[in-house]
Amino acid sequence: MQTGPFRLQTTRSRCGGFGQTVKSLCKSCKGQKVVRGTKSVKLDVMAVYRSGGADPDTRQPGDLFVTIKVREDPVFRRDKANIHVDAVLSVTQAILGGTIQVPTLTGDVVLKVKPGTQPGQQVVLQGERNKGEEQFLLWRPICSF
Repeated sequence: MQTGPFRLQTTRSRCGGFGQTVKSLCKSCKGQKVVRGTKSVKLDVMAVYRSGGADPDTRQPGDLFVTIKVREDPVFRRDKANIHVDAVLSVTQAILGGTIQVPTLTGDVVLKVKPGTQPGQQVVLQGERNKGEEQFLLWRPICSF
């Protein structure tokens, strides 16, 4: 559209700028590409998923988009694809070594504490790997009187 010496450019309301129109609109969504409603579905969610959602501009008909909200856990914390857990040691255990029971994603395990373990020392828990992620243990010696 041109008015006088100025040029004005707008998007056509019928096609939304896509250059195509649909002859008959879907009865369920009336051309909005989304049908809102509530329905129970079973989803298999891999453990490596983090909170996030999908890009609404790339939706295709028939796709189901789910936004995942990962709850904070009181024991485990996530660092990208890795899981961290703190292990609280007595000063005696940190200096002399020993064993300690530690929670993992698959249940508690008993680990050997090496003598001279330092605060903040990180250990990869062998065998506690889950599709692209590792579980780390962070030693936290505490004073117990």
